[in-house]
Amino acid sequence: MNTFVYPTLPLWVEFFFSLYIYSKGRGAAEDEQVSLFLGIQTSKPLLVYWKIAVVAAQEHLPSEAFEIGKGGSATPREFNEIVTGSLFCPSKLLEEKGFLSDGTLYLRIQAKFVHKNRLDSPNAPDLEIRDTPRHVAQLCSDLGAALARKDGDVVLVAEGRELYAHRVVLRARSSVFRAMLDTSMTESSSGRIEIVDVAYATLSWLLDFIYTASLPEEAGTPEQVEPWVQLAKAADKYDVAGLANLCVEELKRRMSTSNVLRLLIAAESFRIASLKNACLQFATHCEKRMRSLHDQREFDDLGADLVRELFIFAYGTGKRRTTNEKEKEFDGKTTWSDLSKAQLQRACDERGLPTLGDREELTARLPAQSAVSESFWEV
Repeated sequence: MNTFVYPTLPLWVEFFFSLYIYSKGRGAAEDEQVSLFLGIQTSKPLLVYWKIAVVAAQEHLPSEAFEIGKGGSATPREFNEIVTGSLFCPSKLLEEKGFLSDGTLYLRIQAKFVHKNRLDSPNAPDLEIRDTPRHVAQLCSDLGAALARKDGDVVLVAEGRELYAHRVVLRARSSVFRAMLDTSMTESSSGRIEIVDVAYATLSWLLDFIYTASLPEEAGTPEQVEPWVQLAKAADKYDVAGLANLCVEELKRRMSTSNVLRLLIAAESFRIASLKNACLQFATHCEKRMRSLHDQREFDDLGADLVRELFIFAYGTGKRRTTNEKEKEFDGKTTWSDLSKAQLQRACDERGLPTLGDREELTARLPAQSAVSESFWEV
């Protein structure tokens, strides 16, 4: 029987994909073949990478899998297309390998989609789907199952809620937990650790990574970044190797004009140099974006040092160029007292004047320079 599968996707996604399954092929030439097609329908051009495998059981990370196709496209897919081409696999082979039993076939489908214009911006997402060695996947699956059984000999408590874990795993994966459990601290004898500075949800994610070395599935919009910031902070505090870097990569993928300033503040606060540099690159991508960020309320929360660093990153350390009057946002006829602080700072920037200070200082600074040859920082 032919089957069409439409995975459920969040409402904000501007595309959907479907899987077409023909259990006996689509014609005489494909008799006794299982045929699979991955289709996509989208309103904007997308780049697609995909991989399809049949698995022996319906498990999160199966021990046995048989890859039947993978690929990618350097050309954006548009509207309604079949992206995989034809995938044929003899039904007898599937039965012999134990993947097809009593008419049941389990599939593992991995797909990555990205709008073409995202590839032209800083921190473009990585589309490649990398394989995990089977024995590593099995180890992660087994450890995840051990965590799920809730029979550990250590209890972590956050926000009044308990999470069970195992001493041997915590000691192996975190130097901080190892110190707690190896010394004469109360936690070592009681097996109960009170976590006062990490939310329950964040701690749960932290344990998931400690056991499975994978990031959790986050059920929020792409704009939500705070959970990942908190997870990166917890990873740093408890010295969980690799997790902070993975969080930074996830935050880079979620970065947008609406959250980059918040991320920049967080990166500065937690001293995450790679995230800070990514934020600076994204924020200074073009002058239009800089102006947009300058008008946001979060801009006033940056502090003088971050503002100075942002402008130096964007415009250099002092080189200037001559600008025609037509290129200026604010000409000599502008009434400075009518402008907001952000606009006054941009007007000063156009004329090579200092941009720090309160609104009154900026307003007083501008008229005194009205007759001077005007310039702004070189982009």
